[in-house]
Amino acid sequence: RTLGGDGKFREAVALPEGEDLQEWLAMNTMEIAEAASLIWGQCQSLCDPKGCPTMNAGKKASYLWSDGRSKPESLPATQYIANLMEWVDSELQNSKIFPVAEEEKFPKDFKKHVNVIIKRVFRVYAHVYFSHFDKLRAQGFEAHLNTCFKHLTYFIMEFSLVSSKELMPLRSLIEKFTSEEDFFQLMKTERRTFN
Repeated sequence: RTLGGDGKFREAVALPEGEDLQEWLAMNTMEIAEAASLIWGQCQSLCDPKGCPTMNAGKKASYLWSDGRSKPESLPATQYIANLMEWVDSELQNSKIFPVAEEEKFPKDFKKHVNVIIKRVFRVYAHVYFSHFDKLRAQGFEAHLNTCFKHLTYFIMEFSLVSSKELMPLRSLIEKFTSEEDFFQLMKTERRTFN
């Protein structure tokens, strides 16, 4: 069985006593981004511009790509996700955002950067679940996909990283993965979202 609320995920993402919050957010963000990249690598051959002409999560959620400098635009899911993964990688490699040396400090707006990265990574999962889940299940990839998504979900919940509005496309799945109490807490999250 691959569904169901699991306290182990909540414990796994909780800030350990004595750990620096920003270091913890950085480490988990990097792990989650790497997992999303692996998930996308597994499903990339299933997604093409003809079958997925727009980046969406079902009929009610579509996403426009914006690099923050140009006007948001509709792209095929493959191009949107390629841009997203490249952008996430550049954010993670930027030592002004994710410092490498011990003497370097995290920027004051570090959590804003984490919010945007995690929100965008969530969109990859939303697209994958809506458009490619059946084929991934047939390949025996369901348990791994669900495990990675649970990590993301509990991380979002623990640190209020994504608004409930952004989570709506996968609401029923999140409800299956979390306890009733956790689910209602998550759905009350009204954090400001950033593109």
